[in-house]
Amino acid sequence: MAGMVRMNGTMNGTMEKVRTREKNAGANKELRIKVEERIKRVGGFRGIEEAYVKAKEQYMKLKHEYMKLKMEGKLDFSHEKKFCLVAGNLVLRWFDRMEAAILNSNLNETLKDKLVAQLEQEKINFEQKLKLVNESETPQQLKQVVQELREQWRDAKRVVSKVAEEVAIAKLERVVNVAEKLGDKLSEIAQNSTLLSDYNAKVQQAKSLIEDAKSKVSTDVVAAREDIKEAVKLLREAFLDARQVVREVNMHGREIMQNATNQTGMNWTGSNTGQLNVMGNGTFEFSGSGVVVVTATNATITYTGELVNVTGFTTVNGTLTGSGKATFRGNVTVKVSGESIHMFVKGEGKAYLSGNGTYMYKNVAQQGIQKEVLSGSVEIEIGGGS
Repeated sequence: MAGMVRMNGTMNGTMEKVRTREKNAGANKELRIKVEERIKRVGGFRGIEEAYVKAKEQYMKLKHEYMKLKMEGKLDFSHEKKFCLVAGNLVLRWFDRMEAAILNSNLNETLKDKLVAQLEQEKINFEQKLKLVNESETPQQLKQVVQELREQWRDAKRVVSKVAEEVAIAKLERVVNVAEKLGDKLSEIAQNSTLLSDYNAKVQQAKSLIEDAKSKVSTDVVAAREDIKEAVKLLREAFLDARQVVREVNMHGREIMQNATNQTGMNWTGSNTGQLNVMGNGTFEFSGSGVVVVTATNATITYTGELVNVTGFTTVNGTLTGSGKATFRGNVTVKVSGESIHMFVKGEGKAYLSGNGTYMYKNVAQQGIQKEVLSGSVEIEIGGGS
């Protein structure tokens, strides 16, 4: 019986927490809708920005006058009160600007509701203190109220800093998601690439730092900010690596074409000439007329036609095995099975591809390059146009 009572108590406590969360979520949504309506009434996001710029200009102008009077010993209660009100108005417009930026972002609605609710509460607290500035009637009252206003602003800045870091974390999570998908795409065209390994490692390090920042942001904003900065740095470096990976793949394709021309003495630039560039794991075969260049790891190559050049592979009874590079020309049939294969073909004929990777081809010289993902088997005809 006692165990059942405890279990019922636990269930009731859990249900109460769920109801509280749902109630808070509903209240946050209602508040966010009210803020959106208020922003629309003042001209939308442009109106908010214009109001902020105007408040800042007014503040800077009055600040110059304030400092001048203070240096001349002419600063009185009226000017000091006016300056505090103008400075406070700039802070309120700054809150509006922050809220507008969040509402105009592509953050999910739940996070928007939460962040706007936090900012709105701090804005209301600050506004209440600023109202006391306007109601002060003596220098002593003003001094006391200004001190309270400064303390309120310090509290608000801590909340705003937390909100800013939460926004940064949410944005970085989306960037990491994109980066991981890009890494999958890059692995299809650049297997066994050191740069690609570096890219993936940096993306995962950044992802780990973002998770750390999420756990710290509520208790240690400074530490969370450092994690975010390091994550941003790593992601920037990773995307530079990704750009270099693509550049290397493109350069490798051009080098293969140039080497094929140099080694075979054939340019294969007629209007009937097609082109194929396939990269991946599996079994790739070309049968036709032209030049074929293959690089591969742990592979077996069978062929008919002229073997122009070979490095790395072991040749036994007309079959190439191992890892290396080979060039064939003329009327050929070249079949390669293995890993990290890069087969380049320039000429006319048919290709049979089976495995996983990517391939790019032109049926004839004048047509644009078609890019496809290889997952299974496909037959491609290149060349033979008019």
